[in-house]
Amino acid sequence: MKNNSNHLENESNPDFSLFTFHSSSLRSGAGGALFTLTFPQGWGIEAPLALNGLKPWKDLPLSDEGKAFSGTATYETTFQLDHKPKDRLLLNLGKVEEIAVVSVNGHVADTLWAEPYETDITRYAKKGRNSLIVQVTSTWHNRLVYDARLPREERKTWVINGPSDKAELLPYGLLGPVKLIERK
Repeated sequence: MKNNSNHLENESNPDFSLFTFHSSSLRSGAGGALFTLTFPQGWGIEAPLALNGLKPWKDLPLSDEGKAFSGTATYETTFQLDHKPKDRLLLNLGKVEEIAVVSVNGHVADTLWAEPYETDITRYAKKGRNSLIVQVTSTWHNRLVYDARLPREERKTWVINGPSDKAELLPYGLLGPVKLIERK
């Protein structure tokens, strides 16, 4: 793996190496940002965001409607490997709210819906530049809260018994930290 990642060796277990990637080793097309985050059109976010760190959607620099997004958003980045993994290469997403579909180099690797949000990506990883796409899907809670605050004629969602307009927005998204772990 590239030297611009943190490489921690476990002296008590030489078969375990941990690579934690930071913005210097994960690359995307948006000016070197850690991830590019894209939301579907029509829900208050009109352009992709270049993220230098991971945080809940409700804490991103978005409109009130954007902060209340509910549905599936797409995180994209690349990472560089200086060799094809010899044994196992695991991707650990850290904290995810709620479900993540992981794709590596155009192949769906796994759907993760419970902790640990970790999957083996060995068969999809290659020497050189690798693409990583993580699609994160939330529940409808935040959108229902936002719509409860709107006049009825402006709402996009309706339910019989949803959250109140005073409810807090939940911290949805890919929250990390994202790690690649090579195991022998």
